[in-house]
Amino acid sequence: MIMKNGYVSAIKKRRSTRSYHKKHISKEKQEKIKIFCDNQESMFGAKTRIELVEKKAQQRKLATYGVINNAQTFLVGIMDRSFYAEEAIGYAMEEAILYTTSLGIATCWLGGTFNKGAFADAVQLCASECLPVVSPIGLFGSKNPIKNLVNKSGIQVHQRKAFEELFYSGDFRTPLTKKMASDFSRPLEMVRLAPSSMNSQPWRILVEGSVVHFYRVLPRTLNRIDMGIALCHFDKATKARNLAGHFEYVDRALDKTPANGFYTMSWIKD
Repeated sequence: MIMKNGYVSAIKKRRSTRSYHKKHISKEKQEKIKIFCDNQESMFGAKTRIELVEKKAQQRKLATYGVINNAQTFLVGIMDRSFYAEEAIGYAMEEAILYTTSLGIATCWLGGTFNKGAFADAVQLCASECLPVVSPIGLFGSKNPIKNLVNKSGIQVHQRKAFEELFYSGDFRTPLTKKMASDFSRPLEMVRLAPSSMNSQPWRILVEGSVVHFYRVLPRTLNRIDMGIALCHFDKATKARNLAGHFEYVDRALDKTPANGFYTMSWIKD
């Protein structure tokens, strides 16, 4: 498994990788990843599962439409259709990706540029389930690191907004500085580093004393999955700092929702 501080190290280390070596991951590491995924706990009352799929074992082509080169193995994220399912699969998939990163294996979130029918067949998708995301996993293969820094639309995928643009204190008129954030400074910085679809960074976070409210400012389904990634990063970083707390829906947080925003949930210190 992975130590508490190992998640923070993996968050800092991980980069989206689009070009892979044709050589397969070792069976030993594949088995470790499979055991990790099999033992994940579903979050937020939803049911999720992450399956490990090998390209060569499938009859239908596991296509990624030219976005990914030479990937031989994939993590496939599957969720039910419950209320917090998108956030739950974002959390579970990122948790698995960070574990995979800790093993020295490359990954890349994909939310649309893959053959969903072929992947659904590969994991025997049930009628009650959805398959919104996959990630290739493998050995780094690109000799040109620029390929892994810019996506096909030319977006700089590793640029991030400033801390004060994403996090606020008391209300959304008061930007939060790292000094003001105190114990939450490192967990919030890990949220700032989180990957998101089109690098949209849809999260806005409001800190009220020992309570942290999570909101998103974009409506797409993939942005709900992005929120799950942010929740995962925050949760792992608070645990690394031995900050005990839990996620909960807080009614009063609705009144603080920013314009055109959507409240997700809150983290409350125990």
